[in-house]
Amino acid sequence: MKIAIFWEQNSWGGVDTHIITLLKYWKNNNDDIHLFVNVNNLGYQRIKKDIDKISNVSVIQFSSNLIINSNEIFLIRLFKIIFRPFLFITESFKISKMFKSFESYDALLSQNGAYPGAWTCIAAIISAKKCNITKRIMLIHHEAMKPRYYQSLFERFIDYLLVKSATDIIAVSLATRESLYTNRATFFNHPIKVIYNGIETNNIDNLPPSGINLREKYKIDENKILIGIVGRIEKYKGHEDLISGYSLLEKYKQNQIVLLFIGSGAKEEIERLNNLKESLKIQNNIIFSGYLEGDPRLLIKQLNLLCVLTKDFEGFGLTIGESMAIGTPVLVTKVGAIPEFVTNDVGTLIDPESPSQVYKVLDHFISNSEPYKLKATKAKEHIKKYSAERLVEDMKTVFKTS
Repeated sequence: MKIAIFWEQNSWGGVDTHIITLLKYWKNNNDDIHLFVNVNNLGYQRIKKDIDKISNVSVIQFSSNLIINSNEIFLIRLFKIIFRPFLFITESFKISKMFKSFESYDALLSQNGAYPGAWTCIAAIISAKKCNITKRIMLIHHEAMKPRYYQSLFERFIDYLLVKSATDIIAVSLATRESLYTNRATFFNHPIKVIYNGIETNNIDNLPPSGINLREKYKIDENKILIGIVGRIEKYKGHEDLISGYSLLEKYKQNQIVLLFIGSGAKEEIERLNNLKESLKIQNNIIFSGYLEGDPRLLIKQLNLLCVLTKDFEGFGLTIGESMAIGTPVLVTKVGAIPEFVTNDVGTLIDPESPSQVYKVLDHFISNSEPYKLKATKAKEHIKKYSAERLVEDMKTVFKTS
């Protein structure tokens, strides 16, 4: 089978983890896979070394006028928004030409983050129908947004074309599927499959040592509790709720904890969080590491508690699954798909935007971490339901069905 995977992304995150998991576990060298990635795709840069090890995967880079980069000047971004319908048509023709230049494909998997999200991923599905590609699969990882008022007619028309062009639409969770039905009326009567993300659960206990010893690197005493958030630093991710909850602890309890934020992010957001910790006078035990290279599981394994405190919506939460697989306790918010695979038997669930609840968990964790470790032990077995092998088998079934 000759397969095209189309992927547009400006930053790194869950989509690149999903792609490398899918490619590593596909394990059919008779399939010829072409991975189309946009130039300056930071997610691709993150997993490039792993992709290079897979013999039947070829990478084709493309550029698109539909991609809006935050570092572009305002007038260029405004132009792209205003003339998006025209740019969408031109990109569709360009993608069709690109597909034809590599002769025929049997299937296209278009990897989209949110919806509509990456417009070129939608254009790829429509172009694939024009090129007579048999299987045209749209995979959506995050929340579907309501059509923008100023381009509502255009967006609704594109939704219609996508539904007519895709042979399969897949969401990574029930929550993501529900957001499509709720916020994009065109999808309401269209069947959308749910295939959960895949977590590598085999040989977890035999992971090699990390090249980065977090306690050594940041001079963290072995007796201190290391609590972290791993992922891009964005406002909706809830870093400030962890800081605020931590600030409610008594001073001597604060000194027993170090908060470590692993991941890059917008300079403005990091400055805002730094200003917050300074205004609360708690800057001594909070560290921003920036992006750290390597297997994130090897970093999570060094934490005593992983926090994922997303404020509004989480399409799945791969970091949570990775933490559960390696036996690190998790503190998570009840948003999006998180309650679909995390219960209070295997993790600790709290309400979003609730520093007071964060405080209570931290206070209890300091005095008695054993219940959290017991949950983490149960989680290692529970998360096997969402294994990488199961993801690949489910995806192969979609590729094979007519």
